[in-house]
Amino acid sequence: MQKKTKRTLQRRHLILYLHVFDADTGNLLGHLVDINDEGIMLMSNKPTEVGKVFHLKLTLPTEDDSDSQELFFNAKSLWCKLGPNNEIFDTGFQLEGASAMVRATIRELIRDMGFDN
Repeated sequence: MQKKTKRTLQRRHLILYLHVFDADTGNLLGHLVDINDEGIMLMSNKPTEVGKVFHLKLTLPTEDDSDSQELFFNAKSLWCKLGPNNEIFDTGFQLEGASAMVRATIRELIRDMGFDN
C-alpha cells in the first residue's frame, strides 16, 4: 500500500480539461483536472500504474487553434483510485526534476486558466 503524501501547495482546478499524453508512447493518459507547480491530477478511463515515472506531454491551449504548444515534463504517479462515479480513475502525479521553464509555464497556465474553488 502506498503511503499518502501531503501536498504543501494548493492545487488549482482549471476551466477546461487539457489532454495529457505519455510522450514515449503517444497514448492519451488522461485529462488534467488540477495542477500546481509540484504536481498534477489526471482523470482517465483506465487506471494508471502507480510508482512509475512517466515522460508526459501536455497540450497547451493557444489563442490560434491551428498552432498548438506542448509542454514536456517527467512526473511520478503516486496514487490511482476510482473517482466518485466508479467509472473514471483519478491519478495523482508528482513532478520530477521539472525545470524552471516548466514550472513557470505551469504557473502561467494556472494564472490564465485557473479559478479558485
